[in-house]
Amino acid sequence: MICRKKSVARKLTKNERLRDLWGKKPLCNKMTDRAPHIGEFCFPLCWRCSGGVTGVITTMIVVMKYQPVPSSLPLWIAICIILCLTALINHTYPPAERKVANALRFATGIALGTGLYLLLYGIAIWLKTYEGYDVSTK
Repeated sequence: MICRKKSVARKLTKNERLRDLWGKKPLCNKMTDRAPHIGEFCFPLCWRCSGGVTGVITTMIVVMKYQPVPSSLPLWIAICIILCLTALINHTYPPAERKVANALRFATGIALGTGLYLLLYGIAIWLKTYEGYDVSTK
């Protein structure tokens, strides 16, 4: 009886897997039809994640320029939650019922990024101005 060695497939490292996916599929959801392309190159983020990054960066620039102060924290949080819910509703809506356009995914990503950044900004302002709590000493 002849014993043959089993060929053992080597497990790829995380860097090797990322290198194999780069430019072929988005890293977040692996769906090429939901990611922007230039020619054959597929961007590493889908439309919604690209919109989220765009929303965060744009909101950060606007907040740094105008430095708004929320007058009513519950209203500020409600607006932020509504902005974030648009992406959640769009994401969980049954795809068999309707086809979601990539422009809509990008727009809801912008709303999500804006809502998340404004929520964190409002909480930071509230903590900074709250009596008895000094952010700079911690």
